[in-house]
Amino acid sequence: MQRSIFSLLIGLLPLATIFQANPAFPEEVKFWQITQGIEPYKTRESIGSVVPNQPIQIRVVNKSEIEVDIITQLTLPPSNRRIAKPGRSVTFGRLHTSFLPPPIELSIFPRDNDIVLDDLNLVVRKNEIIVTVKAEKGVSGGLRNIRVNPSGKIYLF
Repeated sequence: MQRSIFSLLIGLLPLATIFQANPAFPEEVKFWQITQGIEPYKTRESIGSVVPNQPIQIRVVNKSEIEVDIITQLTLPPSNRRIAKPGRSVTFGRLHTSFLPPPIELSIFPRDNDIVLDDLNLVVRKNEIIVTVKAEKGVSGGLRNIRVNPSGKIYLF
């Protein structure tokens, strides 16, 4: 009897090696890395659009009820950081005189690390992208990115 159990266990050993080498479920991290590659907007749905060959303006409004500065910066095309104080706004581009060509990437983040930017609203009116931000106390995770691809589609990350 003991010999047959031992033989059975020895017979199952190759199967355990196969299952260990080839898991039934791939790691989620690998999927995330693939979908969040160089151009992650290709894997997401757009949340709006602008006419790419007309002037584009982006306005970020800080509607926070707590005293926190919101820092904004175009990373594509590059620009200096601009700070939106509570109740104030900052603007990139102009609808009538300046031209902000796509692709555009805007980073929005709080000055403090213990702030989250989960309450964010984006509206497009006549080629103006209006982003309303309401910061709240919370664990780190306040960075938000808005991307306008070359065809004018808008993505939020």
